[in-house]
Amino acid sequence: MKLKTTRLEALTDGIFAIIMTVLLVGLSEVFSLNGPLTQSDLLKFFLALKNDFGIYILTFLILGVFWFEHHWQFHFIKHADVALVFINILWFMVICLLPFTSLLLGNHGHLFIPVFLFELNILLSSLILYAHWLYASKHHRLLDPEVNKDIVSSHREAGLFLIGICVLALIVTFWNSLIGLLVLAMSPLVFIFYRKSNHGS
Repeated sequence: MKLKTTRLEALTDGIFAIIMTVLLVGLSEVFSLNGPLTQSDLLKFFLALKNDFGIYILTFLILGVFWFEHHWQFHFIKHADVALVFINILWFMVICLLPFTSLLLGNHGHLFIPVFLFELNILLSSLILYAHWLYASKHHRLLDPEVNKDIVSSHREAGLFLIGICVLALIVTFWNSLIGLLVLAMSPLVFIFYRKSNHGS
């Protein structure tokens, strides 16, 4: 059964808007519960929150990469079907965990498990998004007939590149969680550069 993609795209935009807002709400709650009383305390408080702000920025940028890739895929997907809808539902379920895993990372970033869970969350999101494109593009199942093979290949390669960064970050995390997190922190900029230089389509 062929379905229009408009409602799925609208749902995606709504979910991402909520998740991105929840990230900031998490920071606001930390401030309201532990907020300083004086100007001197305010400066110390913001300095103490530098890791939380860093994780917020990283998570927000990664969500931006996911949203862009999903949006770009739907630029070529002509219609949806039931299977594609449920792949999206699964992706939303995993993506919606990011505010939780990022908060866990912000509170316990010195421990291995929070770093591992955050990186695993992003890896699973990347894998599902890659599967989303594989399903839609196989034999041009859901694509516009005019989409050429180069575009299909470029999106597959970009998806594998993103997965590769996540896997590398996870592997490094088993050796040093801080360096593993730094590898992941570079992923948005590295991916954008890769996308721009190799796959502008």
